[in-house]
Amino acid sequence: MAGARVNRRRARRRSASRRGRPVDPAKRAAVLAAARRLFLARGYDAVTMGEIAVRARVSKATLYAKFPDRSALLEAVIRKESERILGERELIEEAGLDLQIRLTRLGVRLLTFLTDPERLQFERLLGGAAERYPNLAARCFEAGPGRARSTLVTLIRGGVAEGRLRVADAFAAAGDLAGLWQGFLRIETTLRYRPKPPPAQLRRRVRRGVRLFLKLYGSP
Repeated sequence: MAGARVNRRRARRRSASRRGRPVDPAKRAAVLAAARRLFLARGYDAVTMGEIAVRARVSKATLYAKFPDRSALLEAVIRKESERILGERELIEEAGLDLQIRLTRLGVRLLTFLTDPERLQFERLLGGAAERYPNLAARCFEAGPGRARSTLVTLIRGGVAEGRLRVADAFAAAGDLAGLWQGFLRIETTLRYRPKPPPAQLRRRVRRGVRLFLKLYGSP
């Protein structure tokens, strides 16, 4: 009995030691890639942490060291997807550019994703999670669409600070601009009424939306 207790204590210490170690970036990337493929293919409830570990070729200890459960893993997948779509590093580097250019570049990134067929898989994934796990859905919104909205709000507030815009409610203005970009296009591509427009057509649509937005909110 004493020997068993000692072994259990040693096992707990080893487990705690593993949790304290930083996760290899390559392993983390493999875990997120595997989780992304499985979640999109089968949905949130049908995927287990064990399957993700096998697909990523990592141990369960490595997986749980960074992601305590599936909800944290799904949130991380959505966050990474948001980073990829928004190109946040590029947006920081573009800080010195004209507001119209920055809004246009962000709009092209968003509209490219919103008209991509894979976006439907993400919507089904999050829609299914929202029905059964409202708190998880709220976290995923903040990790994905909420970040896009916050980025747009930040750009608009920057335009106000520069004297380019007159906006009382930046959140409402961000919704107006997103609506000008999307129009009926998102519904049309979702229902396959029309195929995804080519990049040049998306850029023209975004530029038109930005011009109308600046006419509505631009300072004289």
